[in-house]
Amino acid sequence: MATKTKIYFVMDYVRRGELFAKVAKGRLKEDVARKYFQQLISAVEFCHSRGVYHRDLNHENLLVDENGDLKISDFGLSALPEHLRNDGLLHTQRGTPAYIAPEDDNLMHMYRKVLKSDYEFPSWFSTESRRLLLKLLVSDPERRIKIPAIMRVPWFRKGFKRPNTLSMQESIFEKFDDEEKFMHETIKKSPSSPALLNAF
Repeated sequence: MATKTKIYFVMDYVRRGELFAKVAKGRLKEDVARKYFQQLISAVEFCHSRGVYHRDLNHENLLVDENGDLKISDFGLSALPEHLRNDGLLHTQRGTPAYIAPEDDNLMHMYRKVLKSDYEFPSWFSTESRRLLLKLLVSDPERRIKIPAIMRVPWFRKGFKRPNTLSMQESIFEKFDDEEKFMHETIKKSPSSPALLNAF
């Protein structure tokens, strides 16, 4: 939203910050990691179903709210359906190279490892989680496991509660409506304020 002199960004305050801060403290318990993974896959499915492709998912763009739930941020590199080519794929490379698995300090070395699918699992990963990761870390997108299949994997389904996307959408719009109402009331109270404009 904007006035003639100011632009306002209305954003959620995500109290617990980046998932990066949690991971940096040490490894997560598998049930906690699974919960975040379930929420991430659900959010990506939600975005893709609406034609939005994030293209820079990393643990600095994943935020944790006061309830311990994941929120995706920073859609600055995202793509929309009009960016798809005739084959239905995006062909521009995007994202943060240091977060492309397998992570490596030398970019050329890392890219070679990515193309060869050369990586190792930490010893504490369970057999079931390794099986799923093996299907995710396939360099050929045609052979890589898709979201519906991920959501059918027993490891993924353990304790999974599908989010209610309708209530999610309603709560987003309710928050926006509340903020917009607040802005209109503030401007009405101040006769010297310029009229509210939408900058976007």
